[in-house]
Amino acid sequence: MPANQMVSTYGSKAKSPRTFRVRRTQTAFTGNKRAARTCLLPEHRDLLLQHIKKDDTLVRLMKDNPGGIFISGGFPVCSLIDSPISDIDIFGRDRVSLFEAARVYGLYSPRHLMEPTKYTVSVNGKIGRVQFVVKEIYQSAQACIDSFDFSVCQAAIWFENGEWQTTCSPHFYHDIKARRLRFVNQERVNESPGASLWRAAKYAERGFKLSRDDKLALLERFFQNCHRKHEEQSGKGPCDKEKARMMVIS
Repeated sequence: MPANQMVSTYGSKAKSPRTFRVRRTQTAFTGNKRAARTCLLPEHRDLLLQHIKKDDTLVRLMKDNPGGIFISGGFPVCSLIDSPISDIDIFGRDRVSLFEAARVYGLYSPRHLMEPTKYTVSVNGKIGRVQFVVKEIYQSAQACIDSFDFSVCQAAIWFENGEWQTTCSPHFYHDIKARRLRFVNQERVNESPGASLWRAAKYAERGFKLSRDDKLALLERFFQNCHRKHEEQSGKGPCDKEKARMMVIS
């Protein structure tokens, strides 16, 4: 296979492999102004929509909340590699809208099983589990993917201005093709210290690898967050970042 092509089997249910040519990244346009975001390839966007449109309730929900809710997380990357899609994560601009979206989706879900936690509200729908993430809110899809810790998760799709729109990291396709797990965000302080390590282990099972520098950065963030939580619980204030760095080096 040529080096500039990528094969997608869309999980384990694909009828035939799909080959996408990784071209120069596309740039979105809004009116006459050039938007500072990178878009998914049209073939990839259509592949995601092919799956989303199997659930007419989800499509209607996205169109009823233009720009207010967006699909991101593992769904876009799993559609390009030989990995089943376990769930679809939906993020939004405010918790009230997300809870209402989950309620409406649950009413029309054929299985109507809602599982609320302090992090998500999950509903088993026509195309599997749909998770409305209520722990964190974002004012835009771009802000959402910018907060993610690995580049292969930095992609989103949503409905706005009468059409489906997408965004992704400039590293998204190249890191998927290279099976590289690029650690890009060390500022996720509102989650458990081991969350990124757990995600790294999950993607390692799918064939992704961390570089030496990314491993060090990931461990540094882990020890830093552990130390920060210990200091906060003991009332001694925030952690010393340099101390966390020395823990990794030693």
